[in-house]
Amino acid sequence: MKNYIFIFSFTLLLCIFFDLNSATSIHASSVGTDFEHTADSQSISVSPYPLTLTPQTPTPFPTLASSPAPISTSFVSAYSVPSTSLGTLSLSLTGTVPTGGRWERSSLVSGSTPLTWTSHVGSSTLPTGTYRIRLRPVTGYTHTPALEEQITLSSAQTVTRTGFYIRQSGTLTLSLTRIVPTGGRWERSSIVSGSTPLTWTSHVGSSTLPTGTYRIRLRPVTGYTHTPALEEQITLSSAQTVTRTGFYIRRKGSIIISGLN
Repeated sequence: MKNYIFIFSFTLLLCIFFDLNSATSIHASSVGTDFEHTADSQSISVSPYPLTLTPQTPTPFPTLASSPAPISTSFVSAYSVPSTSLGTLSLSLTGTVPTGGRWERSSLVSGSTPLTWTSHVGSSTLPTGTYRIRLRPVTGYTHTPALEEQITLSSAQTVTRTGFYIRQSGTLTLSLTRIVPTGGRWERSSIVSGSTPLTWTSHVGSSTLPTGTYRIRLRPVTGYTHTPALEEQITLSSAQTVTRTGFYIRRKGSIIISGLN
């Protein structure tokens, strides 16, 4: 029994060290036992006990890629943060714009009294929401639109408004009665802050003038008095007519004749 185990072990060792596909025949003997390996039969025969071994095709190892695939580091959240929605507010002016004239806007904030107005020029991209817009008041001018407006700005929406200013005006009528001496006339001067002296302009009849404050007078003429005698300051309001009438009086003198008894 021990001999059989030895023979079997020896046979296995030979299978490991020798290629079964080799064309070489191997013959060995040991203690009356013959061993033969024949390449054609792909078998091993051990007398007196034959043993046939059939070679198996080895399973190839898997081929590894030259470089491992990159590991994705991106993180996909189950929750997305919404981006701020934006709209466009376009406010323009036509015609002559007076000093201080402009569009203004104010966000509607709960409980904010009064509203805080911000200058708005042209087009601006703003967060969606509710706004109030207006043309800034300018003394001596009316404007269209005349009232504030509340607008709602939606996402990707453009809200457009156009406005203009109109100079307010009134009528100043200054007339003269009786005989008017050479050089006699009405004059007016606009009240301009810091202007000293005033610049006087001849005024004849009726004139439509921008609203505001004026001074009027009858121009002094040598040898004549005039009524009214003093300058007057008037305020001309929108659509108002201010009327004044004046006249000149020739000064009278006395003749003294001496030498008569």
